[in-house]
Amino acid sequence: MNGIQSYQSAQSAQSVQSEAVLTAVDNRVNLMPDYMMVEIMQGATVVGSKEILEATLAHWEQKRGKAFNNLTRIYCSNNDFAQSADSLAMLLANENTIDAKYRLAARQMERRDSLAATATLASIPLTFVLSPEQAAEHFRYVEFYNILKQLQQDTTGIMNMDTLLVQRLFGLAQDYESNTGMYALNILRAADYVHYEDTLILPSGFKTIKLRDYTTGVVNDNPEEYIKLYPNPAHDYIIAEYKLEEGNVPAQLQFTDITGKVISRKDLQKNTDQVIIPLTSLGKGNYVLKIAYKGKARLSSIFSVY
Repeated sequence: MNGIQSYQSAQSAQSVQSEAVLTAVDNRVNLMPDYMMVEIMQGATVVGSKEILEATLAHWEQKRGKAFNNLTRIYCSNNDFAQSADSLAMLLANENTIDAKYRLAARQMERRDSLAATATLASIPLTFVLSPEQAAEHFRYVEFYNILKQLQQDTTGIMNMDTLLVQRLFGLAQDYESNTGMYALNILRAADYVHYEDTLILPSGFKTIKLRDYTTGVVNDNPEEYIKLYPNPAHDYIIAEYKLEEGNVPAQLQFTDITGKVISRKDLQKNTDQVIIPLTSLGKGNYVLKIAYKGKARLSSIFSVY
């Protein structure tokens, strides 16, 4: 019997790559002699036609994935937002992957089409066989988009969320390693319910020079300070994330048009924070956000409203 099994394994060398086969051999009442096990285990490193085909398929799937992501970035950076948004939605709708469907739902929510986003989410468990982990993540996506729908319908903004909505966001944010957890955590940070400062590890010993932003005329004396804006271009709102040194607060956030005309101001009391600025009353065009302290504008960034 040992000889028959050894012969069969040798003829089907890749069978030893199966855990079930190895378990069956190990559980034999009469143990396989060592010399036969040596013959059998020689097939562990054999690469057959099936593996070669799988590797080739994985290679081309990876290249296709990169091309898909590049095309997505091209559509997102297109200045003709309406046309690129339609093209991107069509691209995502025709991509038969779970990730593409979630991205499509996100695009639909950005365009305030919550009915389409709900339909897209509902189609996922009907189209794909979800593992228990994927099913749990899908439940979180549905919950998160329901929260977004309420936020879009609520004209008071995220700074005035009701207690139940905040609790639901905290519930999602507990799983902060998931996409939905990170999204929920970002909203809570923007609404000032969660506070933390990122740890920056910077090299020492480098010379520093004054940098001038020639688009806004602002001198930045401290390259460790920054202001970041997103999304950019923006539509209904923009988030300004900034960092200042401890001694440079209080400061002032100045919102101007491209000519320098001041639209609004906001006092800043924290050295690191995120500020949400509504844009619904503005027309299309370019605008500037500046941070001023000690009598001068120190940081600036330009963004577009579509």
